[in-house]
Amino acid sequence: MNRWKDADWAATLALKANPKMTKARFRRAMARKASRRWEAANADLQTIVRNDPTFKEAATELAIVLPIADRAFEQDEDDDDDYNYIVPGHPGWPTPGPQNDPTEPDSDSDTEDCRHKGNGIACYFYNHSKCTRGQDCTFSHAPDDKSVRDELGRNVCIHHILGNCKFSDAVCIYCHDKTYLPASGWWTE
Repeated sequence: MNRWKDADWAATLALKANPKMTKARFRRAMARKASRRWEAANADLQTIVRNDPTFKEAATELAIVLPIADRAFEQDEDDDDDYNYIVPGHPGWPTPGPQNDPTEPDSDSDTEDCRHKGNGIACYFYNHSKCTRGQDCTFSHAPDDKSVRDELGRNVCIHHILGNCKFSDAVCIYCHDKTYLPASGWWTE
C-alpha cells in the first residue's frame, strides 16, 4: 500500500468516530511508520499497548519504532518540510518571554476542564467546541507546545497559524480558526 496519507486520514476519521478503535489506531500507526512519522507512530503504538497489553503485534512494532522516534527527536533529523510539529529550538518557535508563551494564555476558558491533561493527546472535540465529557474525557483539554489557547478556550494549531499545517481543519486535532486569538502575541508579529 503506497497511499499512506490516505490510510492515515481514514484511520483518523475512524478514531474521531470512536477513539477506542484499536484496529484503526494500529492501522494509523503503521501508515505513520511507513511515512517515517516516527513520533506520531510511537504515540499511537504506546496508546494501544497501554490500553491493550495483549496486543502483541503493537508491542512488537513499538519495540521497533520507539528507538527510532527517540533518535529522531534527540537529533532533530526532520527538515523544515517534513516535521510533525514544532519543537523548542526550531526556527518557527516563538521567542522566549512571558508574552510569547503559547502554553500560558492571557485568560483561560471559563470551563472547569480547561486544564484537564487526560492522556496527553489533544482532544479533537474540545478544540472544535464539541467535547461533552469534561474531566472524564480521555484526551487533553489543556494547552500544549503545539497549540495556542484562543479567547474561546480552544487550542489553535501552531502550524495553522504559521501557515504550514499538513492537515485540514476537519482532520487536525487542533482548531484552525484564528479569529479568537488574543490581540497580542507572537502570531501578530
